[in-house]
Amino acid sequence: MAAEARACSETLRTKTTLGTLSFLSKDLLSMEYKTKDALGRDHALCLRLPPTYPDTDPLSMGPDTRLRAFVALPVAFDPLETSAPRRAHGEANGLPSAGAGAGAGGLAGIFRRFQDTVASLDPFWTATAALDEDTWVLEPEPEAGSAKRVGFDYRRILVDRHVSMILTFNDPTETELGPSNPRVTFLGPRARVEAMEERVAAFWANREQRDPLGSSVVAYLEEMLGQVLPRRPRQDGTQGEEETHQLVPMCGICYDSGLRTGKTIPNVTCENPKCTQVYHDRCLLEWLQSDQTSRQVFSKIFGACPYCSDPIVCKLLGNC
Repeated sequence: MAAEARACSETLRTKTTLGTLSFLSKDLLSMEYKTKDALGRDHALCLRLPPTYPDTDPLSMGPDTRLRAFVALPVAFDPLETSAPRRAHGEANGLPSAGAGAGAGGLAGIFRRFQDTVASLDPFWTATAALDEDTWVLEPEPEAGSAKRVGFDYRRILVDRHVSMILTFNDPTETELGPSNPRVTFLGPRARVEAMEERVAAFWANREQRDPLGSSVVAYLEEMLGQVLPRRPRQDGTQGEEETHQLVPMCGICYDSGLRTGKTIPNVTCENPKCTQVYHDRCLLEWLQSDQTSRQVFSKIFGACPYCSDPIVCKLLGNC
């Protein structure tokens, strides 16, 4: 095992087309392998081998001694799966086998399959990077940055002052844009959401072509919605605070937009078209719970908007 691991280590350190074995523990049982996507970003595969590897087949071991893999990918990755995705860099990599216990090709086979999995997601990487760069991404958390969002298969982006939309890539390996890729879910006042949904339905009813998934995803979304999507405020300060708060208004209870404090943006909107005041779900929940006129029905609290007194509803557990 030691000789095979060292041989695999030396080969991986010199094979730049395959990736890099960036960490190898002294006992040769823990390692981190990195490969790059089409944008040049690193993706890491961390492996922990059982002490009996490769003499004992990991598939026949108990859960405590099974080979373990840790990755941040939007798709499942099984290091012992023998059916690999498409090859991206050719078959002849010259890697030694680290034993039959890890499936086809041993450690080298696991590294190849991880590289091929990352390569099969190149259209997804390109599309989500474009969303992170050219739209106002609300979730995953903005502080994470594009490089740390790679394990998420969705983006929630701002559409306008009161509406956001969740883009869910149910199959990140899909290479074309379509009615369900990504799946679009709007959040906001019911009337605005219904209008957006009708616009999207009309867009696909009159569209026959399927565009490739990639950097054009933002232009595709803007064509679908019939509007330009807002961008996150520039870090150079050229976008004024007033312009920013026109897009992300303050919570009507705590008077925080979440932009400076890192708190989530207000995500509950009064349905009254003459009001449309926004609130953080937790702020509204506490307000309604303190109001004796509010009533609870199962997991929801029904009460009055603090601004206009029209009916407003909030779910318990802070999820409105």
